[in-house]
Amino acid sequence: MRRSAPSAAWAPVGALGGVLSLAAYGIVLWAQASAPLALVAALRETGVVAAGLIGMLLFGERPGAIGLAATAVAAAGILVIRLGV
Repeated sequence: MRRSAPSAAWAPVGALGGVLSLAAYGIVLWAQASAPLALVAALRETGVVAAGLIGMLLFGERPGAIGLAATAVAAAGILVIRLGV
């Protein structure tokens, strides 16, 4: 089955996504330069866990065993980084 090319109507959405990604990267670089690195790293990793929760709660996604294990490892890593264990 062949997929058609994306509509030109989606170009502004793609451009906005690119600009937001660039801005997010710049914010991360600024935060790493001005705050304790362990704190910034722990905060960045919470995004992975938050994305998984949003997928489950808002979009009805059901992760498999590997996805749940990966989320648990990420959450444990956040705690280890934040607590300095």
